[in-house]
Amino acid sequence: EWQPAPLVPIASVKQSEAAVRARRVITQQSGDRIQLDGSMPLLNCGGFDFLNMGSEPRIKAAAKKALEKYGCGSCGPRGFYGSIDIHEALEERFAAFMHAERAIAF
Repeated sequence: EWQPAPLVPIASVKQSEAAVRARRVITQQSGDRIQLDGSMPLLNCGGFDFLNMGSEPRIKAAAKKALEKYGCGSCGPRGFYGSIDIHEALEERFAAFMHAERAIAF
């Protein structure tokens, strides 16, 4: 039976152990910056807040208001949960932005 070729060479046990020993540890985090093993501050592109918008008071307030109104879930597609006011508002704003009669969001 056909087997795909590996995308990267398969590591030996010795290589795997060396990779574990060589991993870097985040020793400090502040906003969008981290330090690895005491390094200089680095931009953290490995998280969801690399633009550091989570520390902006207006963003935090809007997020809290949305959580209080809509709750939190793993997904919110209209096909499963139906349309809510925020879907309609997004489509209206996007249509206006695109100078279109209407827009639809999925």
